[in-house]
Amino acid sequence: MVYTERNNVAVQVGAEGVLVVNPGPEALADEVLAEIRNLAGGKRIDVLVNTNDAAEHTGANLAVGAGATPRAQRAAVIAHENTSLRMAQGGLPGGDLPTDTFFRGTRELYFNDEPIEIIYVPAATTDGDVLVFFRKSDVVVAGDVIQDLTYPVVRLDAGGTLNGTIAALNRILGLTIASWRAEGGTLVIPNRGRIYDEGDVAEYRDVVTIARDRIRDAIAKGQSLATVKAARIIRDYDGRYGAEKGPSSADAFLEAAYKSLSAEAKPPSR
Repeated sequence: MVYTERNNVAVQVGAEGVLVVNPGPEALADEVLAEIRNLAGGKRIDVLVNTNDAAEHTGANLAVGAGATPRAQRAAVIAHENTSLRMAQGGLPGGDLPTDTFFRGTRELYFNDEPIEIIYVPAATTDGDVLVFFRKSDVVVAGDVIQDLTYPVVRLDAGGTLNGTIAALNRILGLTIASWRAEGGTLVIPNRGRIYDEGDVAEYRDVVTIARDRIRDAIAKGQSLATVKAARIIRDYDGRYGAEKGPSSADAFLEAAYKSLSAEAKPPSR
């Protein structure tokens, strides 16, 4: 795995070449490519996987995908169809866009003598999130579904939902097996920070679920968003998971969660 100042980059190296999950932002493409070369030597980068359309995952697609090989032979880029559509709508150059997409279920791949499952998790942090499960290595790349240092960033404008994010966390738990008392075993790579195991994922899932239940209860009681924010109803978790500012702050998470759950609570229009 390659660590950058913004996010984790997962790298699989084998006889067939190199597979990279989320090659990182454009500004760090040279740094990421140099680290991959340290790991893989002169092996060609054959496959990239984007877990969603976030620029911190996809910005280096072209530079890393081309690598040291001719541009015409750049790596295949696999992503969910919704991710590809969002990237295209964002006006990205064609060379950055996915070349291999799927719409539902699982995209299966056999590479470097290992079965790999690229699993669609609907309406998680976006409407195009995928998990990447390396079955032989026993590693799950979680993308934005887990933010190690903060609450999850649910992008409502990109089709994300809080309940879908919790469902994705439960899907990860369905893939993981602990070696002893919920520790060790399957490795889970979050968007950034340290590596997780099953116990870590369960703890994160529980925090997000408890927050969801408190916010949903407040909505059922008719409390406004302003009231919920003022009450700081998840303040016991803010010290660990609430960033000081930005989309991963406690305030931003509360607002996104409130709006997501409120939308689900509304009766369908006729």
